[in-house]
Amino acid sequence: MLYVLVLFISTTCFSQEKIGEDEILYVKINTINEVIHSTGLIQFYLSKDKSDNNFGKPIVEQLWRDMLNNCNELIADFPNSEYFFETLYTKAITEEALGNIIVAKEFYTKVLNFETPKTAFKNKSLRALAFLAIEEKDYTKALGYLDQVKNYEVYYDCGVPYQGDKKSLEIMYQKCHDGLNKKK
Repeated sequence: MLYVLVLFISTTCFSQEKIGEDEILYVKINTINEVIHSTGLIQFYLSKDKSDNNFGKPIVEQLWRDMLNNCNELIADFPNSEYFFETLYTKAITEEALGNIIVAKEFYTKVLNFETPKTAFKNKSLRALAFLAIEEKDYTKALGYLDQVKNYEVYYDCGVPYQGDKKSLEIMYQKCHDGLNKKK
């Protein structure tokens, strides 16, 4: 948490420009997300070792709840913010992480319906909805989402993320086809 405070204070106090409340919320959201992923806390959360999980899970879940509160505030209070669209996506992934699947689906759908030229979060939202549909064994719906992914290009700086994304799509398509073949 010290890392969060230092980054937040340095951003808000030493900035040359006055930043708005929406930007402060956005910085808080991204700082918490960075703490979860860069400190290794997420590894404790995902660990199969009970002692690691007991240590990490409550911390990560509290951080996600804090992040979610900031997302909710930005979405409710700043619908015209330049950070609104990205915050919709962040809220969706955080709700999914906390197990609130119905709300997560609602916000992934809001991302898809948002009018913007930015396509990366729409691509990721379709993948997330496809993954959730596969988990629910609704393979036809998952295929529908996967088929739409190509409509929202993502640009990569290098080939490694592209290959990873391509492979994950292939795996999801395969799971859908395997699932549909089992139903026959």
